[in-house]
Amino acid sequence: MDPRTRAFVISHSHWDREWYLPFRLFQNKLAILMDYLLDIIDSEPGFRKFVTDCQVAMLADYLEIKPEARERLKAALAAGRIVAGPYYVPPNEWLINGEGYARNIQLARQFLKDLGMPGPGCKAGYSPDSACSDFGHPMQVPQIWKLAGLESFVGRLAARVSDFWWESLDGSRVHACKLVAGYSNAADLSENVDRGARSLVKAAKEVESRYLTPNILLFNGNDHLLPQRHIGHLIDRANEIQHDIAFQQASYEEYVAAVQVSVKQRGIEMPVYKGEFMEGGAHDEGGKMRKVNGYFSTRVYMKQANARCEQLLAGHAEPFSALAWIAGGHDYPATQLREAWTWVVRNHHHDSIPGTSTDAVHRECMTRYTWAEEMGTGIAVKKLNELANHVAGVPAGLAEESDQEDACIIAFNPHPWQYRGPITFNLMDNWLYCAEPSTRLVPLCYAMTQVAPPTFFITDNDGLRYPVSEEPIPNDTGYKFNQGVTNKHLTFVASLPAFGYKVFTLHPAEAAIESPGTDLVIDSAKNTMENEFLRVEVLADGTITLVDKRNGRAYARLLEIVDYGDRGDEYDQAPVKDSSRPGGWSVVSSLDSKPGIAWIETTPPRGRVDIEHVLALPRRLPEEDRTDHAVIDHVPVKVSIRLCEHATRVDVTISIDNRAGNHRLEARLPTGILADHVQVDGAFCTATRPAHFHQTAAMHRFVDVNDGKAGLGCLSRGIYEYNLAKDSRGAVIVDITLLRCVGVLAGHHIGNRWPANSVPEAQVPGTTIVELALASHDGDAIAGCLHRLGGEFCNPPRAIEPLEHLYLRGKCRKSLTDAAHAFITLTPSQLDLTALHKDATRDVVYLRFYNVATSPCEGHLDLALGKVPCSATLVDLNGDPVADQQGLRHENGSITVAVRPAQIVTIALSFA
Repeated sequence: MDPRTRAFVISHSHWDREWYLPFRLFQNKLAILMDYLLDIIDSEPGFRKFVTDCQVAMLADYLEIKPEARERLKAALAAGRIVAGPYYVPPNEWLINGEGYARNIQLARQFLKDLGMPGPGCKAGYSPDSACSDFGHPMQVPQIWKLAGLESFVGRLAARVSDFWWESLDGSRVHACKLVAGYSNAADLSENVDRGARSLVKAAKEVESRYLTPNILLFNGNDHLLPQRHIGHLIDRANEIQHDIAFQQASYEEYVAAVQVSVKQRGIEMPVYKGEFMEGGAHDEGGKMRKVNGYFSTRVYMKQANARCEQLLAGHAEPFSALAWIAGGHDYPATQLREAWTWVVRNHHHDSIPGTSTDAVHRECMTRYTWAEEMGTGIAVKKLNELANHVAGVPAGLAEESDQEDACIIAFNPHPWQYRGPITFNLMDNWLYCAEPSTRLVPLCYAMTQVAPPTFFITDNDGLRYPVSEEPIPNDTGYKFNQGVTNKHLTFVASLPAFGYKVFTLHPAEAAIESPGTDLVIDSAKNTMENEFLRVEVLADGTITLVDKRNGRAYARLLEIVDYGDRGDEYDQAPVKDSSRPGGWSVVSSLDSKPGIAWIETTPPRGRVDIEHVLALPRRLPEEDRTDHAVIDHVPVKVSIRLCEHATRVDVTISIDNRAGNHRLEARLPTGILADHVQVDGAFCTATRPAHFHQTAAMHRFVDVNDGKAGLGCLSRGIYEYNLAKDSRGAVIVDITLLRCVGVLAGHHIGNRWPANSVPEAQVPGTTIVELALASHDGDAIAGCLHRLGGEFCNPPRAIEPLEHLYLRGKCRKSLTDAAHAFITLTPSQLDLTALHKDATRDVVYLRFYNVATSPCEGHLDLALGKVPCSATLVDLNGDPVADQQGLRHENGSITVAVRPAQIVTIALSFA
């Protein structure tokens, strides 16, 4: 056993694609770095290897403008002189869903394969910005990592030791390495060999005692630094001038391997940490962990766009494409989908999606999201239309071939359980995204928009009639044949098969029809509406009371709007002082003034009431940390409450016309529940967290407060931040951050990091629309199926008018003979489907789901895809079979598999 300490010197550059400069300016700097690096590799045999910040975007962005360097780069990768991956970009892990995380790793692997590599050269996860900013890490990272064939994770983790096992709830473990001294403790060393070597030795001795074993990490690099040509010479000299520490230029994998040998030789048991690092690596005197606490709600429009794109691509575009390929033999748009995912994943960069960059950067981010959303919507509509053309009885849908005034509508439920709820569609979707530009080929829905009837109703093949609710599309700038016509969203309430379609007919009507058997009762005089499950009462102060008629629970004074002064920056919140307010902080409530209440929809299938507030916000002065009541900004806030027939949730749309700066707007939800924990939707998990009060945290589709018997959940479309407080009884109050407005990237006035760029667009002026829903339930969040409710809310059904476009003529055999059909059913309810997509090169479709519960179960899949798969195999995220097939059985389209607690399961369905 070598008694010496081994120092592993990591040569790297922490590379931000964009941050305080926009992408193209950083790309210019990147070209300089990469040119210099390749020159070093060609001329310095002692320069062993360079780690590209555990990402491949550095290489992709470089080759975009220097394609002539491709062969040199491939040679350096093949020789192990450049170590790249496993990320495409190092993401902010809290603001992306599980599929977004997986696609990041998969895109990196595919990029490296295109360069001739079998996979990522770097098999360690490295989260540098978590190292310096205390961002934290989700609980399923170890499992995702193991499923990607990766073994270790490096970051500033909230642990007391340098090396430990980090374990997910399913039992998956990775070797976690804590950055005990950041990622630049041996950066920018002197070019004088003796002086540089002494600095290297000094840096090693400073951290030596903080490591679990006689193996330490030194980081020769920092943000955007060029590699040091002479580092090999410094290492050689450091080894000559002393013999206590053996230095080598290395990779993370070499460090991890050495630690594993040391713990085995010395009989050391590495400690095990289970769960998430919700907060970062520092602790206050009370032991509570500290983190950056503002970026969850910075530039909320970015988060909303990301949620739309992730749900669109994984929830509609990919599944519809896979089904059209399986059932109809249509092409699978692998290249388009990869391009759309690449645009989204580039925005997952840790300085992009948090909203913590300059205004120019985030304008470019929104352009990428727009591209992804446009491409994804086009794919989803096209592929659903192709699938629909295989359904028997579906007409061509072209006005010249029909003398009827009715239009066929096909609605698809993207969830593997039966759906009953609202179905909303735009009459123009299919024509806009798919049809060829021919005046002869006019779909009936399009004709209806030109001479709009007074109203509509819908029927199904059984003759049931459904009333239709109409609503103009907000800020409609869509295609119009004539300027006086407004595109509309039409909504009806119906049942749909599990992961399947149902055919309906849309009829013009002179008057609204009655809804037979409706359970919705609206009494605008009493300010109430209710169905068989829920009752909503609007109070004079603009709050609502929600009563769950199934269990008798009542939740009062919901949806007070509260505004706080915020003198923080894009990273952190900081309250503003106001001596005139109780507690000394600047706070304004919607309860301070009387709202307007207007009933907009009073007949089935939906009731809607609008509550209109005007908040009088005093001017907040961040630099002076005070409130100026002499200047008032009036901010209108409209809260629209909707309750549909048969619904088990109440939809809430909040429209904010922001005319103020330096503030944070919240919706308050007093639950009345005494609880010491909350349950939160995250990446491939439902996390149970301690109820840390007055501390913001991240959620995805929901946050739920319950006492085990019943609870109240708040569902969200792209709003990621919640904050907990207590009422006078100690019951939990949930505050949902709707909008946070600041004017500086990083503020020295609150003791934060650089740079202090002005970012006026981070004040988010103008209109912001927030979509939430309230769901009361029995049991905890898992028993109450909040993951299902959240899935239905965030990824609703899609409906279109099928059109037999010219390119489809003669190609669509009517192989789907039923007017309603379920392609996939997944049970039990604790399993949640996240993906159905085809392999880019093989006749294999991947179906992925995860167990939201911490208890095992037997999963059952019933497949009616139009073809029976030849085989079904459990695979990892790379598409490779896993050793333990967990008793998977496949017979004639029925699959059974044992599922571990919180396990992520991917099944490869082979069709060749």
